Amino acid sequence: MLLVLGCGYLGRMFLNARKEDKQSYIASTTSADKIQELKVFAGSVLQLNGNDLSYLESLIDSIDTILVAVAPGSAQSYEDVYLNTAQNLKKVLKKVKKPLYLLCVSSTFVYEGIKGIADEDSPFVSTRDKAKILYETEKIYLSCQTKDIKVCVLRLGGIYGPGRELERRVEKICGKVLPGSPMEPTNHSHVIDVVSAAWYCIDHTIEGLINVVNDSHPSKGELYRNLCNQMRLASVEFDETKRPDHGCGCIVSNKKIKNLGFMFSYLNLEDS
Repeated sequence: MLLVLGCGYLGRMFLNARKEDKQSYIASTTSADKIQELKVFAGSVLQLNGNDLSYLESLIDSIDTILVAVAPGSAQSYEDVYLNTAQNLKKVLKKVKKPLYLLCVSSTFVYEGIKGIADEDSPFVSTRDKAKILYETEKIYLSCQTKDIKVCVLRLGGIYGPGRELERRVEKICGKVLPGSPMEPTNHSHVIDVVSAAWYCIDHTIEGLINVVNDSHPSKGELYRNLCNQMRLASVEFDETKRPDHGCGCIVSNKKIKNLGFMFSYLNLEDS
């Protein structure tokens, strides 16, 4: 059985990619309102909160793969969603005495503060609270590794794709002033590649940290200028005196996952 903790946009796309195996999937949600709609993607649906995963203890013997794809809602904090979920899942996994594969979704924001090019071996240097929480969360998941449990963490860039088109993003920010420099490089991950990479890691039991970003790294200024021109929208301006809310400010390498044999379908932003 495969359990997905956090069946939002990414979790649903992941399950839908191999929907023929739906009956072997367990989807989880924190909202009772979403249980019915998630039955389209999984054979069973659980209402679980990251602060209390004790119910999983009764199911863990039947689960051989877990994907953690939680993301904070508008009223939720990074600490509640990421750190608490990791800490509570670790308690459950301590009881596991059989093979289990744990795949967790993280962000390239952990590379914030690095200059130039960053890869999976780059040190953590960020002073940002959100980056610290993400990094601590990764460490908790990686510490779950045992002779029976294999752990992999996917670090994603800005996700785009069906329902998350870059054009939609630009429509929301055109004519506005964003914090940060227009010269900062961007890192993007097409949702189809993210889903494919997740299944690839599961199929090949890949362990450790893995960056899943494409080859395109246009600066924020270049990216938004081109899109605004194409869409005939007001330009996006930048305030370099303020720290950006998103992005790590460096180019993130995808060499590791390529060397492991994974092939991107959307290697460049233009491919979409």
